[in-house]
Amino acid sequence: MEDNNKLKKILSVVIAIVVFAALVWLGSGRIASYYYKKGIEAYSQNNFAAAKSNLEKSLIFDYYANPQTYYFLGKISLGAPTPEQVVYHANANYGEAAGYFEKAISLGLEKENRNLYSTALDNLGNAYWQLENFEKAREKYLEKLSKFPESSFWARLRIASDDFNRLNKPEEALEVLLPAQGLTKSENDLNHIFRVYFILARLYVYFGDYNSAERYAKLALESVTEKNKKDWEIPIAHVIIALNYGRQKKFDLATSEINKADEIRESKGAYNCFLASAFYRGVNYSKAISTAEKVLETDNEFKVYCIAILANSYMAQGATVKAKKYFQDYLNITENFAEKNIVILRNRKQFAEELERLK
Repeated sequence: MEDNNKLKKILSVVIAIVVFAALVWLGSGRIASYYYKKGIEAYSQNNFAAAKSNLEKSLIFDYYANPQTYYFLGKISLGAPTPEQVVYHANANYGEAAGYFEKAISLGLEKENRNLYSTALDNLGNAYWQLENFEKAREKYLEKLSKFPESSFWARLRIASDDFNRLNKPEEALEVLLPAQGLTKSENDLNHIFRVYFILARLYVYFGDYNSAERYAKLALESVTEKNKKDWEIPIAHVIIALNYGRQKKFDLATSEINKADEIRESKGAYNCFLASAFYRGVNYSKAISTAEKVLETDNEFKVYCIAILANSYMAQGATVKAKKYFQDYLNITENFAEKNIVILRNRKQFAEELERLK
């Protein structure tokens, strides 16, 4: 009898503990939900300090770790959008944001809310891009492209840029980027469509399709917003148009486009290496050489392009001794470039082969 009483007491205590734990669990869930809702309300009002405080409190009581809480903490780490500035998230803590977005995805954000998951992939790709972790950025953008092709504007733009500037994949860059033209979904996308046109123009120059290059360069100029009109791509768009004029031997028009590029840069003669390139493409080798040699006497950031034009122009004239000098100069200078885009890599391969042939 006494044993039965003890057993009943033990069972009563166990039941009480279970009931208490259940009540605590239910209460905690309600508290977590309360702070989460308060956090989202503050976030919607751009009160990021209050939003972060409430969302962090919700995590204390959230035994299941709501992935959406971490998603919004990631958004808060990016800060308020600044569409009027060149950088869309001017006050972002990209490292912190990446950590929160990764946590949200690891906790099952994809199943919980696919719309937020889609945005998280874009935000993660951009965070890693800004942190110059291009491999991780590419990984996230490829995932975005694979799972959400209908909203892959930024994924396509960044993958193509990476193909052009780092990975030497021009064919893939063109294939990935062409569909981006019809995928603008937001004002921010529209503000950056000129970058899509610009990279397409550069790719068509690389492939020798100068008419398509000029068409896309003009689209870039037509679509650029006021705040971006002095971005580095804009004078280069004029350069691309100049190259096609040079190819057609319309040297006055080519010079006019180079002058426009100089005016944007507010530096006369800044793009004369590309004027030399226009003369070279129009088979006016003597003018290409004299223009390029004058640039080499100055402190011009594009000197390496002049060196390439001198190498090719002297080679076209049969002046192999001078051509060899500039082939080697080009290889020596570009060897130390941290980033070698598809044009530089192709020139390096061609020039090394020419040097070997001229031995």
